[in-house]
Amino acid sequence: MSHHTDIFHYKKWTPFVPVPELHGKVFRDDGKVFVNSRYQVVVYEDDHPSFGIVVHLSIKSHEKDHRHCWRDFQRIKNELVGKEYEGIELYPAESRCVDGANQYHIFVFKSVSIPLGFSKRLVSEKSAINTKQRPFDDDNRPDDLTEVTEEMIEEAKKNLMLQMSERKERNKNGKSVVA
Repeated sequence: MSHHTDIFHYKKWTPFVPVPELHGKVFRDDGKVFVNSRYQVVVYEDDHPSFGIVVHLSIKSHEKDHRHCWRDFQRIKNELVGKEYEGIELYPAESRCVDGANQYHIFVFKSVSIPLGFSKRLVSEKSAINTKQRPFDDDNRPDDLTEVTEEMIEEAKKNLMLQMSERKERNKNGKSVVA
């Protein structure tokens, strides 16, 4: 039984299944549609000149509500593209903003690693210093859950500052942050 009590997790997660009768009948004719108990996801794949293969996940809940659960989106990315690929949600310049539905978009890079974020894994379902965290769904609880300590937070801050400094140095030397 799930620990969740909020309205966005009332349905048990089920595996994604393709809906071939909807393939090609979405925004672009090359989109493939997948559904599970909570979401419909349209998957598009492009070969980008700078980033290589980029998978666009267009996500909406079956209720078409404003649900935006990071853990669900991470799970969608993992199940439909792969656990070791990285994706981003883009918050664009207002001149390129598209906001016409309760629909979310993740762009997953299959050929490059995104040079942002943390360098080490840390997952927890316990609240840490000045934070609040919820439990994982029973069927998606990681084996490597960690209880976050103040020392771990300080170590993460140091690592992040070091990464930022290294990126700054690469940029000064004219090296691409993407490569």
